[in-house]
Amino acid sequence: MPDLDRLRDLADQVRPPALEALRDTARRRDRRAAATLVAGCVTVLVVVLGGVLLDHGDERSRPQPVRPGPSPSGDVRALSGTGEVK
Repeated sequence: MPDLDRLRDLADQVRPPALEALRDTARRRDRRAAATLVAGCVTVLVVVLGGVLLDHGDERSRPQPVRPGPSPSGDVRALSGTGEVK
């Protein structure tokens, strides 16, 4: 049990940090989290606005709407697995 006695001696020497030091650390983390949140929101806003501005560009670059083609006329035949026309 000499290891257990050494561990108890070591535990007696360890002191928790001061409460003010813990508060300072918490404040720094809160500020970093707020700054990261603001930076992320600004980035999303820039990307969305950039997409909107690019979307209102030249009308010629927009794809034309799909229009229905002529309806098929006549006899429609299917090929069987043997290659014969039914």
